[in-house]
Amino acid sequence: MTPFQIWKRSVQLALTSTGNVAVGSAAFVASAHYWNPLPMILWGLSSIAWTLMASTSDKYTQRVLSENDARQDRQRMAARQQAIAGLDLEARDRHENLLSVRQKLDTALANEDQTTRDLMASELQKLDALADSYIGFLLTLARYREHAKFAERETVQRDLKLTKSRLEQEKDSRVAESLRQNLDLLQKRLDNFEKIARNARMLHAQLQAIENTFDLIYDSLVTIHSPTEVSSELEGLIGSVSATEQLLAETTPLLDEFERLTAA
Repeated sequence: MTPFQIWKRSVQLALTSTGNVAVGSAAFVASAHYWNPLPMILWGLSSIAWTLMASTSDKYTQRVLSENDARQDRQRMAARQQAIAGLDLEARDRHENLLSVRQKLDTALANEDQTTRDLMASELQKLDALADSYIGFLLTLARYREHAKFAERETVQRDLKLTKSRLEQEKDSRVAESLRQNLDLLQKRLDNFEKIARNARMLHAQLQAIENTFDLIYDSLVTIHSPTEVSSELEGLIGSVSATEQLLAETTPLLDEFERLTAA
């Protein structure tokens, strides 16, 4: 949220606070009873002054930020649930196992001192971000598997070999040019197949790395009571996951086009 958005929401909260509304209601009753607008005028002036002062206080700023965090958490959870619904049974089981480790972490942390819980707060946020990436990787892996079912890799390889052979024997320059164009297209298709296959192998490794990191942090918490000692490993994994997400984005147009053609 921008500073202006925070202030605007703080003003709304201050205006509608119980104390401000109660005083305003009393002023209204007094003005109506005595047929005198002075109580309402005085309340209006004092309310404006109080609202401007309260809206810039730490109390209302923290309240607005807490509301925003809660709203983002709800949105993330809704998006996560929608994504999970698109997973197959095996993928949902893997996610449930990861979620169970995350819940065990919360349970273990409840028995730790406040200092440890405070130190772990930022680490847990990183784990939650990794859990979101984990779901995205499962969904992408499912798309890769679906692509592999229909990909004509062997046919493309065979056509590529035959086209190369024909090109080597062709004497007519115009026919040779057409063969070179066809050869280029076939090679691009084969490159796309290989890129998706490499990404699928990389996804398997990243999923296992995320699972192992969750287990490592839990083990560190329950054994040495200092999960922050694996913070460097967590940071390294986050960087690797971010790079993987960027790499996967390159194949998204290929999958989108494939799904469009197979759905037609």
